[in-house]
Amino acid sequence: GEQKIMPYYLYKLKFTTPVHFGADYAGIGVEKVSPTCHADTFFSALCHEILTLFGEYELKKWKELADTGNFLVSDLMPYLKEELYIPKPVMYFSRNDNDKENLEQEINTSNIKKKLKKMTHIPISRFDEYIDCIKNGCIFNFEMPELAVEFVYPKVAISRIGDDASPYSVGAYIYKEDSGLYFIVKAEEEYKNKLDNIISSLGCSGIGGERSSGYGKFELYEDPIELDVSNWATLQDKKLAELLAEQNNTYFMALSVMAPDVNDF
Repeated sequence: GEQKIMPYYLYKLKFTTPVHFGADYAGIGVEKVSPTCHADTFFSALCHEILTLFGEYELKKWKELADTGNFLVSDLMPYLKEELYIPKPVMYFSRNDNDKENLEQEINTSNIKKKLKKMTHIPISRFDEYIDCIKNGCIFNFEMPELAVEFVYPKVAISRIGDDASPYSVGAYIYKEDSGLYFIVKAEEEYKNKLDNIISSLGCSGIGGERSSGYGKFELYEDPIELDVSNWATLQDKKLAELLAEQNNTYFMALSVMAPDVNDF
């Protein structure tokens, strides 16, 4: 019979407290933060929650699923209502000499490079337009809305051995209404209910840093959506489902952190 394709699910998290995700670049202490969270951090949080809820045997089972590609988790990426954003794709195209000359001229007289460098995410609804712009060297006009506000909270570390209390600062983001982070999961249908319970429990525990201060707690913004090409829930979901279902393309984009193997080059 026809082989059933393992489904993808979309989860949107609505944060009920500030969030603290460590920045990708070096900073002093815990002040530098990122508004998004990578898959390795989130996967670790899921593993810890599975261990707490169900014990070591169950954790080994989920790790085995992940090792064999039967349980995959993306990075946490931003959303605003129905609009889903993905990290800016990076692609290199070879151009002929005329194109190169025209493009260099255009770059010299505009801020294409600066604009592209500053851009971190694009809306999925404009994915094809963005790829066309990279191919043809045209300007992609888009400015990411402010979905979260960055704060720096003063805190005090109390010494256990009687030394003076030392002040320090903690960076955090507070997500605005109708915005937050979403992620995509690839998993067998039979694991979906258990996964819902794990994620619901994780929302009470919190993700990221400073959880002892109550950071990183969330609930679901809406029920998880199965990303099916025939699903017309929103155009965003449909576009995402189409991109995930495409198996025969020349180019692919990673939606989570990866460590390339030396044989990949």
